Amino acid sequence: MSVQEELAAELAADDRRGQQGQQCKTCAWLRTRPDEEREAWNAHFADESFTTNQLVRAIIERRKGGMGESSLRDHRKAGHQA
Repeated sequence: MSVQEELAAELAADDRRGQQGQQCKTCAWLRTRPDEEREAWNAHFADESFTTNQLVRAIIERRKGGMGESSLRDHRKAGHQA
């Protein structure tokens, strides 16, 4: 089997395509939150009146944890719900 064929087989076997939130750091973080809090964050993430920077600052201030702006921006862009 050629290198090209091996790579094609590996890519075809990758079943993670389209599985919403599987690799999303924001989804992983949301799954650690209690239901009521998770629902509140999801609502705020969907609300375009809040910037990604505002939301990241709120997460850091309220949870004393970190989240990268790019992780949340990608989460919002993809329309994930965790």
